[in-house]
Amino acid sequence: MTTVLLLAASLALLVGPICTMIGARSRSVRELIDGFSLVVIGGICLLVVMPHVVEEIGFYGIVLAVVGLVLPWVGHRFGRGGSGSLWLVGLAVSLHLLLDGAVLSIEDHSGLLPWAVVIHRLPVGFAVAVAAQGSARPVGAVWSVSLAMIAATAAGYFAGPALIEGVPHWVVGSLEALVAGGLLHVALSNHGRADACGGHGSHSHAAHDHAGHSHAAHDHAGHSHAAHDHA
Repeated sequence: MTTVLLLAASLALLVGPICTMIGARSRSVRELIDGFSLVVIGGICLLVVMPHVVEEIGFYGIVLAVVGLVLPWVGHRFGRGGSGSLWLVGLAVSLHLLLDGAVLSIEDHSGLLPWAVVIHRLPVGFAVAVAAQGSARPVGAVWSVSLAMIAATAAGYFAGPALIEGVPHWVVGSLEALVAGGLLHVALSNHGRADACGGHGSHSHAAHDHAGHSHAAHDHAGHSHAAHDHA
């Protein structure tokens, strides 16, 4: 059963990247997946993760979620590209996945908590896929990050009790809140980016075609002028 949970948790991280690859060649499918990604990330973070966080650490969890949501934006607005804040969010995600793997190895699998951990992975995978659309090599980036996250999960799983022993519940809840805020930031800031890029590409193509027609018209006028001189 524990092996099945580890496999399910790993596959949940790949749902987002796989959906993104399916929509890469079709604008209509890409738009559908883009909206679906926003619904998955927002729905699970707000309706599943945050209620659990508030139950664990109270109002402090809402404050940390807002910090996770705003911190990358502050880094982009006032910093040098926001790389430091994004790395901080990435570190929080990695630690969260590491602890999730440990939870899968020690929890009573007759309950719902292990499967809740699996469900929590869906928005992470979608957020990675959405964020990778802005990189120079989106396919390579999304699969590299996904494999790294699966490795973090496996490391936490095999470390098991030795990793999670002595970690207070408020630490786990705090990481969940930061991660939820960071994922919401990724979903909101990157929503529609692929369509904008596609639209920009279409406009550029149209401009190129227009330039080609203008050039052809110019050549035609030149030939007509030459024929007139010959006459």
